[in-house]
Amino acid sequence: MKLLNKCPICGGVLYTDTLYQFSYIQKINKSGKENKTRKKTSSGSMECYAIYCENMDFQTNYDLEVIEPKDFNESIYRYNDIFYLKGGNV
Repeated sequence: MKLLNKCPICGGVLYTDTLYQFSYIQKINKSGKENKTRKKTSSGSMECYAIYCENMDFQTNYDLEVIEPKDFNESIYRYNDIFYLKGGNV
């Protein structure tokens, strides 16, 4: 088990792309149309993360499955808000 805090391929900076769920609340006015003003409400994170390297040498999908490089055979998991690598070698 290794901490995932830099790109395992080139050592570059990693970024996460986190999906959030939100909705807009709009009042329906007397004419039956939605009011122009709206309020955005957040339901929080959908617990979906993608990780990618600043140099695009390393990328995952939103299920944290590595899609680049194709021959990468370690798994990524998240425990207590920390990302880790586990498994075989590149």
